[in-house]
Amino acid sequence: MTAGVTEEAVVAGGARQPPPCENCGTPLVGAFCHACGQHAAHHLRSVRAFVGHLLQDLAHYDSRALRTVVTLVRHPGRLTAEYLGGHRVRFVQPLQLYGLAAALFFLVNSIHPFFHYDPASGRVVSALSAAHIEGTVAAQVRAELAAHGVSPALIGERLGNMVDATLPPALIGAVLLFSALLVLLYRRTRRGYVEHVVFSLHWWAFALLLLTVDRLLPTGRATGAPGVALAALIAVVALGYLVVATRRVYGGSRLGSAGRGFVLWLGFYVTIALWSFGVEALAIVRLQQQASP
Repeated sequence: MTAGVTEEAVVAGGARQPPPCENCGTPLVGAFCHACGQHAAHHLRSVRAFVGHLLQDLAHYDSRALRTVVTLVRHPGRLTAEYLGGHRVRFVQPLQLYGLAAALFFLVNSIHPFFHYDPASGRVVSALSAAHIEGTVAAQVRAELAAHGVSPALIGERLGNMVDATLPPALIGAVLLFSALLVLLYRRTRRGYVEHVVFSLHWWAFALLLLTVDRLLPTGRATGAPGVALAALIAVVALGYLVVATRRVYGGSRLGSAGRGFVLWLGFYVTIALWSFGVEALAIVRLQQQASP
């Protein structure tokens, strides 16, 4: 090897082979490693190169994220169809998109929670769009908790903590249940379960964005209820979205897509209602157990 060659190795016969990838050692062909995807250029050679590469990555991700969200919202089902058709680089991955939508929902819900407790009456309200569940912590339970030094405000805090603790696993379970419902509705198609999961992730990302809008609007925020008009509007948008999306991804007639979309829409709201009811019931039972001697 000659002293002047630093980036390429000289092999027998004078031929040169490309330098290896710094990450995995695979010989480089082009600007990116074809094995692991790492860029061939070394971006730590200067502060300017490092900052430039960082800004380029951020701009690239931001553009992909924006393109993904716009496609998700404006064109029901297209994101799933593109992904299943092999166009996976131009958009954010389904699980990443779902995670971003969930993070946004968690953030907004921490400011304007959908779960409310009235210390004076013991009334518990859980309202997500058209899924509106109410319950009551019995006066005797509240009195026993107060005797143990648990204030009304602390009761509400404990109830809220229980809801927050069950929300992440509930959302994951909802994605899997929705995928199972897709399997039942489209069992005659040759799509695998993973393909149904992709549709489910995209749907729940859109649904979480809808529910985030529900939390951001001031209508009924004081009581936890989104208001009849807003709840009806969100429900109609969700139904229309599912009908268009299922037809675009799975095909079929308009009537068949409308029927399956309605079943999925109904399953979506039933899932929310059952989870809300279950969390409220569990929270109240735990409070009663804490109040027992």
